[in-house]
Amino acid sequence: MDRLKNHIIIDFFDHEEKDFILLTFGYENMNYIKPYDFSRIIKHFSIHVVINGSGYITMGNQTTRVEEGECFAIPPNTKYFIKPDDDNKWEYVWFSFYGNCAEKYYENLGFDISSPVKKCRRFKQLISNVDYILQKYEEGASIGYYKVVSLFYEFLASNINPIKRKTPNLTDRAMEYVNLHYNESNLTVEKICSALNVSYSHLSRTFRKNRGITLKHFIIQTRLDAACRLLRESNLGIKEIAHMVGFVDNVHFAKTFKEHIKTTPKNYKLYKNIRDFGLHSDDDDIRGFMRQVTGADDE
Repeated sequence: MDRLKNHIIIDFFDHEEKDFILLTFGYENMNYIKPYDFSRIIKHFSIHVVINGSGYITMGNQTTRVEEGECFAIPPNTKYFIKPDDDNKWEYVWFSFYGNCAEKYYENLGFDISSPVKKCRRFKQLISNVDYILQKYEEGASIGYYKVVSLFYEFLASNINPIKRKTPNLTDRAMEYVNLHYNESNLTVEKICSALNVSYSHLSRTFRKNRGITLKHFIIQTRLDAACRLLRESNLGIKEIAHMVGFVDNVHFAKTFKEHIKTTPKNYKLYKNIRDFGLHSDDDDIRGFMRQVTGADDE
């Protein structure tokens, strides 16, 4: 498109979002504008996308060349200097922004002071959308804030670095196996070792080192967490819940529950019902109420 204006700045004000605030969207053609001949410092993040031409950006002691189809980023409170090539002056658009997520966006795009330049992915599509907004602006149309925010998020989605998924370590794999199989009554540390193809001693030692508890204790903890959730959120009977979370019989379940939770499954469920019926006093009042109902304290 033939842009009628060589310098456009669209400022946005009065937006109360905290995570991301777009401050300015702009366009400059350095074939018609005298470039700055001094270093600058800004208080926000700024990302420039070079539409045509080329130039340089200097931050610290490093100077990096920037060409058409590339973008460069400037973090806040950092001294920088940008200069177009004398024989191929650049045209660029920029987004200036700040907010709680601004630094995360800057980093996830792969920028830092030592690496301020990167290739812009989906460049032609981005510039097509930029041209549409600039054309509307030149025709006198009002440019909505969220229209430009949408353009920025399109740029972000196309250029953000893919998250490198961490390969699960042995402890993570063991925990995942327990979370998938805790409801099986025959789940043991030996069975987990066999599934993960690792020795008993190595898994036990590694798990305890990383988690601070034994794998056997983690199995019990996982089963009891599930049991507590069912006692709170369902109308299932205690015997049924015991079987659902991997206990062979109700007696073993009740004994283990009392040992770790310090009350019986029956009284834990009663405590939940007290809350449901609106007794929201402090814990001492509730314990007193439970003694009156049960005739004993957690027996």
